[in-house]
Amino acid sequence: MHNGRRLTVFFLVALLLLSCFSTEATALEAVPSVRGENILLVNTNTDRVVYSKNADEKIYPGGMVKIMTAILVLENIPDLDLEITVYDSALQGISGLTTAGLKKGEVISIRNLLYCMLLRSGADACKVLAEQVSGSTEEFVKLMNQKAAQIGCTNTQYTNTHGLDDDQQYTTAEDLYK
Repeated sequence: MHNGRRLTVFFLVALLLLSCFSTEATALEAVPSVRGENILLVNTNTDRVVYSKNADEKIYPGGMVKIMTAILVLENIPDLDLEITVYDSALQGISGLTTAGLKKGEVISIRNLLYCMLLRSGADACKVLAEQVSGSTEEFVKLMNQKAAQIGCTNTQYTNTHGLDDDQQYTTAEDLYK
């Protein structure tokens, strides 16, 4: 998938946020030309679709995967100050990905790992958190897919916790809204 599709996903999120703070007409006026390929603009107060373009087409979720990772961490680990140890297994298989620079044996809180994951886009933090919740990244990905199904995402499938493009990992603008 192209970088343009990733930008479209972030454009979608921006439009959704814009719709939270604006009337439908103002939200559309604020975007003079819509060039994205996969767009869903929804008035979140009424759940009314204001604008849609290829909203049901499968796309790579990119960094939005980290949002599902964070949701599951927050649901499964209520104590954000809990400190855990970074194990070597969480640092494997992330070569070439953006990391937060976590080191084997480092002790760090869940809260700081969430910051590393969401602000630094750290694939290492994603894997550490996944292992803490489920024992392995593979088991955590199963939880991600179960959660997606539970909230009605019928065109979403996860294969990793950090969002690296994978032909088997996809979502739609509609599912992102859910």
